[in-house]
Amino acid sequence: MTSTSIFYLSAFIIISIELVLMMYILMLQPKQRSNQLFALYMFTLTVSSYNILVVSTTNDVASIFSASRAHALTMLLSGPLLWLLLFNAFVPQHRLTRWLSGPLLLLLGVVLLVGVLDWLTGIGWFFRFDPAQYAGGYVPVNRVLNGRLGPIFYTLCISLFNALLILPIGWFALTPLLPERLRRAAWVLLLFFIFVLLLYLPWFNLPPALRNMLTPVFAAAGAAWVVSTYRFFSPMQLAMKQVVDTVTIGLLVFDEQLVLVDANAFSLRHLPIQLLQDKQTLTFGDLLKRLMPDVANGAELAQLATAVRQYPEQSYQQEIVVGDGRLAESAVKTWLLLAIRPVYDNNRIFLGLSCSLEDLTVERRTQAYITETHKTIEQSAYNQALLNDITQAAISPEDFETTLSVLASRLVGLFAADHCYISLWDEVEQNSRPTIAYGEGTAPYLTVRREVDEASITAALQRSRRVMAIENVLESPFVSSKARSLPSRAVLALPMIADEKFVGALIIGFKESRAFTTEEINLGVQIARQLSLAIFKNYLLAAEKEQRVLLEALQAASQTLTSTLDFEQILDRILEEIGRVIPYDMANFALVENDEAVIVRRRHFAADQPLPDEARALNEIDRLQIQQMATMRTMYETKRPLLISNTTKNPAWQSLVGKVKSWLGVPLVVGDTPIAFLMVDKYEANFYQRRHEEWLTAFASQATLALQHARLFTEIQRRVTELEALSTVSAALRSSETVPVILQAVLQAMVDILSARVGVAFLLNETGTAVVSQASYPTDFYDNGIAYPLGVGITGHVAQTGQPYVSLNINTDPQHKTVPGEPIGSLTQIRSTIALPLISEEGTLGVIHLGLDKVYEFADDEIRTLKAMCNIVANGLQRLYVMQTLEARVASRTYDLETANERLQELDKLKTKFIADVSHELRTPIANLSIYIDLLQHGHPDKQAHYITVLQQQAARLTDLVNATLGLSRLEIGAPNLELRPVALNQVVEEILLGHQARAEGLGLQITGQFGPDLPLVWGNQTQLSQLVNNLVANAINYNLAGGRIVVETFLHSESLVCLCVSDDGIGIDEEELPHLFDRFYRGQRTGQSNIPGTGLGLAIVKEIVELHQGQIEVSSKLDEGTQFSVYLPVAPSEERP
Repeated sequence: MTSTSIFYLSAFIIISIELVLMMYILMLQPKQRSNQLFALYMFTLTVSSYNILVVSTTNDVASIFSASRAHALTMLLSGPLLWLLLFNAFVPQHRLTRWLSGPLLLLLGVVLLVGVLDWLTGIGWFFRFDPAQYAGGYVPVNRVLNGRLGPIFYTLCISLFNALLILPIGWFALTPLLPERLRRAAWVLLLFFIFVLLLYLPWFNLPPALRNMLTPVFAAAGAAWVVSTYRFFSPMQLAMKQVVDTVTIGLLVFDEQLVLVDANAFSLRHLPIQLLQDKQTLTFGDLLKRLMPDVANGAELAQLATAVRQYPEQSYQQEIVVGDGRLAESAVKTWLLLAIRPVYDNNRIFLGLSCSLEDLTVERRTQAYITETHKTIEQSAYNQALLNDITQAAISPEDFETTLSVLASRLVGLFAADHCYISLWDEVEQNSRPTIAYGEGTAPYLTVRREVDEASITAALQRSRRVMAIENVLESPFVSSKARSLPSRAVLALPMIADEKFVGALIIGFKESRAFTTEEINLGVQIARQLSLAIFKNYLLAAEKEQRVLLEALQAASQTLTSTLDFEQILDRILEEIGRVIPYDMANFALVENDEAVIVRRRHFAADQPLPDEARALNEIDRLQIQQMATMRTMYETKRPLLISNTTKNPAWQSLVGKVKSWLGVPLVVGDTPIAFLMVDKYEANFYQRRHEEWLTAFASQATLALQHARLFTEIQRRVTELEALSTVSAALRSSETVPVILQAVLQAMVDILSARVGVAFLLNETGTAVVSQASYPTDFYDNGIAYPLGVGITGHVAQTGQPYVSLNINTDPQHKTVPGEPIGSLTQIRSTIALPLISEEGTLGVIHLGLDKVYEFADDEIRTLKAMCNIVANGLQRLYVMQTLEARVASRTYDLETANERLQELDKLKTKFIADVSHELRTPIANLSIYIDLLQHGHPDKQAHYITVLQQQAARLTDLVNATLGLSRLEIGAPNLELRPVALNQVVEEILLGHQARAEGLGLQITGQFGPDLPLVWGNQTQLSQLVNNLVANAINYNLAGGRIVVETFLHSESLVCLCVSDDGIGIDEEELPHLFDRFYRGQRTGQSNIPGTGLGLAIVKEIVELHQGQIEVSSKLDEGTQFSVYLPVAPSEERP
């Protein structure tokens, strides 16, 4: 045979095989989409093979061009068709198949439409005719598609689709989602695909025409293998599947691992199974878990899953109730019976589970209908009982809101609802008041407050007075944004109308959106009508009760006005009675004083409970500036009550402390002037309404009358008290002779006037530098003798300025100071004080200081009265001082005269003694002079030198005695005119020691000076101080022995005294002689018997000089050990120092 014959025979066989396969597959299941696509694909391959045969066997260029075009079109169509065929054959229900089908079909339509138009019109989109190109016979497809769009469609439909075909075939072969039969078929197709690719390798060197014809041959062979081996398009498989899917029970098969193998259509309709995704992956336990959220008996399914997992080789049976478990209607539920049986092979080896699913819904619904009939009868009885209870609630209104709450819970059960809301309408405020909220998450409803112009269901019901069945509140224009946050999504809103008046709204709520039946609406209307009658009747009873309580409270307040004139007691009673009618957390009564509101009474409604921190902080605020408080300024200017229902939304509200949310105030007006404010507040927003304003205004009228009466009574009482106090003070001044007694009586009277805690009287001291406490009342509160220097503290300030001083809070007053000795513990009890000067015609005598244990505003009249009392006391004390001064002067003058007389007598004696002493002292040297003069004249000539020496000594002694006597006399005479000035003591001592140094050394004595460094100047007379030092040093030299030591020392003894100390280690002085040491002419026994020179006047002169200098002298001595004289002299004043 020739090659041409062989080619013709091969082409005929190929075309025949393709046609046979096309018809065979189509006839197996003509209506199956995958069979239709397979037949269409085989048809395109047949047309392609035929046109290859024509191109390869003819010499006519036009015929070759036509056949080439037909071949190219079939090749463009075969790629998308093969993708459609594979996905519809392997995964027809997969979402990927649905996604690809549309684009692929659209691409096929575009290719066919463009190809036909190009063929008919020759526009050159796919093909352009070139005779030279087709003169040689067969032309490859890529060259045939030489039009403007040809290369693009060749690349997309032929190159890409054929090259990427391995991807879906490989996925089908490997995915566990497909059954084993389909996966094996995919492997066969994959092998044939690879073999076809080998035909295009250059090793085989096949002609293009033959290669393009062999490709369909292998495709047809692969399809035949799949059909014969795996019964891929077999009607038996489809028939068996159709039988299983059309049975009226569900069938499910699980393998030995309890993994789903297959399930019929009934099971897929009733169970949450996606067969393509769940096959070979979904376990029996996971299937039950998927069911649990949608079944009413999830706990039983959980137990079944556990049992099957632990004991899979046993049989089980379980009823499943599928549907919304929260709904009672049987129409939305499905009852299924799941039977589970193990599957074994012939050797009793466990292979898996076979499950059947039976629908019991009709049976169960029949039972439910019978049950529902019984429930309807019971519900009617329940409804009637509920209506009776509503009627009964109106008769027993003692705890009406509690009764409404119980009724709300019953209504939720009656309607099988989730929530129930009841709001009452306030006709005065033209606003709703949420009253009852029943159900989980409904509590915020009670705090929702609607603005007057804000949308709300209750306001809509008030306007329309018709039932509103809202299936979804989120889409309703009648629901405010605040109400949408509540858990209800569907509501049945019912207006409550009684006596043609809208009294409120009854709202039944459901968590899920839903429609409402006519029966539900009619039942709701009936209940709302009955409930509105009960509420209206309760309104009447409550209004009557409120009016009765108000009248009783006003009557009680009026009785208080007639029973007492004590303003504070009246205010306490009024605030107490207000609490019976108008609940409050805090009530305040403030008096208007100048530009301030002074809170004089404050009451907490729960008086037996500890105050919260906010209330304790508010207790510290007693004075408010009216112009700075918008609420008080408004009441003061308008003279009308002010109501702030919600302080958080009112710009006029100024929060001090606390959590006040609702506030009400009423001014007390006398004539045209507000004199006080009565205010109440609550921590609950929107609590106070217009009726509370009317009631508080009625109490304010009572308070105004009480305030007027109390002010008049207080004024009279204060006048009486002041007169009594003035009388007491006058009586004390007349009857008392001592200052403490007078001050005690005055303090008691002043303390009584102010109801003060303490009063203290301070008087100016003798030096006029401080005021000292002299009396207090009570007497044990403050000690006497506590001094305030002038200008120090409030007391010292008043004593210095002579002006009264008022301190509202002494603990924060910068003028307040404490001094040593004050009772600090007692003073911490004091808050407000007033200090008044005691001023007489002679000047300020002292201060009276009064203290109260509370913050107190001193009235001008009180201050005037206290000042008048202080003036009376000051003048009385001044007169007493004058009398006491006159008496003291007389007594002092008498004493001075007596003392002078005694002094004259003593001086007379001293004069006599002095004359006797001087005569005695002078007689001795004069007698000696007379004797030695006689001896000089008549004695032995050899002794005349001795006589002359003795005469000189006696003459010197007589001179010293006369000089000492004259010096002492001069000291006594010149004492009043002694001129003092600053003196450098160290310099004086140094000069005296220098003068005695030679004599001391001649007597074998050592004299030493020790001078204090930086010694201050002393206040004295330098001449007399020099004589003082000279006498002491000469005395130490005279009474010391050879080899002795004399020390003269100066040092600062204290801030005001300088000490001069002269000590020696001489013969000493007998202790008995020390008291007479400074007497005139006294020299002691030992010195009188010795030859020690002296006149007996040296130490007397020293003592006189020390006393003239306001100093002191001390002496200490022991016999044979020595003597020490210490002289203390005052330091010169700082202003006198150079």
